[in-house]
Amino acid sequence: MKKKSLVGPIITLVALITITTGATFASLQSTSVALTGNQINTSAGLAISTNGTSFPQTVSGFNFTGVVPGGAAFPASGNTFYIKNTGFANLAVKAAISISPSNPNGVNLSKTYLIFTRTDITSPPVKLAIADLLSSYSGSSSGGLSLNDVINTGTTAQFTLQAQMDSDAFNGSSASITGIDLWFIGIGS
Repeated sequence: MKKKSLVGPIITLVALITITTGATFASLQSTSVALTGNQINTSAGLAISTNGTSFPQTVSGFNFTGVVPGGAAFPASGNTFYIKNTGFANLAVKAAISISPSNPNGVNLSKTYLIFTRTDITSPPVKLAIADLLSSYSGSSSGGLSLNDVINTGTTAQFTLQAQMDSDAFNGSSASITGIDLWFIGIGS
């Protein structure tokens, strides 16, 4: 009597099971679902004020009448202003002067300074020459000089601003520098 080989039918059976299983799984696919209309928004924004209440994009600056060349920073207590971070990110603050101020008496702007001090937190003053502030302006976020300060999102920072001149900043009995347009730039940090 001849023995039948079971190898062929077993291979056929395994192949059928594999094909049937694969076809079964392929037929169990779900329908597609979608999450549409997504948006990603961000902003970096600063607003400025001299009263701590109203925060437009620009405000009138200060008159520093009484600066003594070689003397202490003026005024002694500083002029108060506020910068508010209206964006979604903490911002490192920079300052720049956008256009050359009127300087009819030829005051040396490299020896004339603006001093920024953040007063709502303990922060050392930052003394910057007007000439450096002017040369740093580029009209973009790459310009400006650091005030060594970060204003957190939703925070209003209080600053004082003073002016000071070296004793040899000019020769003469009086001098005036006008039209100092000071810009503040916030860089995400």
